Amino acid sequence: MRRRELIAGAGIALATTTAGCTSVLNDEPVTFEAALAQVPESVARDAGYELDEFGEQVIERTFEAAGQSQTVQVTNRTAEYEKAIELGPLGELRAAIFTALSTPKVEVLGRTFNPVDDLSNEELAEMIQDQYADIGDLEVEHEAPVTILGTDTTQTKFAGEIRMEGGEEIDIYLHVSSPVESGDDLVIAVGGYPQQLPGEEDHVLTMMEAIEHDT
Repeated sequence: MRRRELIAGAGIALATTTAGCTSVLNDEPVTFEAALAQVPESVARDAGYELDEFGEQVIERTFEAAGQSQTVQVTNRTAEYEKAIELGPLGELRAAIFTALSTPKVEVLGRTFNPVDDLSNEELAEMIQDQYADIGDLEVEHEAPVTILGTDTTQTKFAGEIRMEGGEEIDIYLHVSSPVESGDDLVIAVGGYPQQLPGEEDHVLTMMEAIEHDT
């Protein structure tokens, strides 16, 4: 599984967001930056994951209303984790991933950046799939409750497949949580792993529930 493509798909889907607003026009861009959401090192380690990197994604848009315009710059932040998996003939690959993504709530001139908190988990997963042709045939397995940052929400488990660089196809599970509000941000968790990996769902849910956010 090419972690960066999966995470990039989530990043595009969640690139810009809602609420927390500005109504004053400025010549300079108005900036909004999310605070970091991450999993404690001890929890990730116990689940067999290692921190790959802390990432940032900067999105800039210009809004127009009543003949006036305002440029807005939004910075999303991610904590990205990987786990090495033995995949038989394919050898050992860093094929399990987990990402905590935080994105600021933004409303400008009465208009919103992608209203993530109004999207279903199925719509979020479809946006990931639409961005990358090597992720295919996602179907809902089940939904289950999960508590993230003290908020009861829902995580959806999808079954699908991903095409490897060598052309091989691997069946995967993808977990996507509904966004939860934390301070001025929305926080979403995404986890993916090969279906042949037993017990990995429990690790993903444990990491979701352990997320911390620097409000």
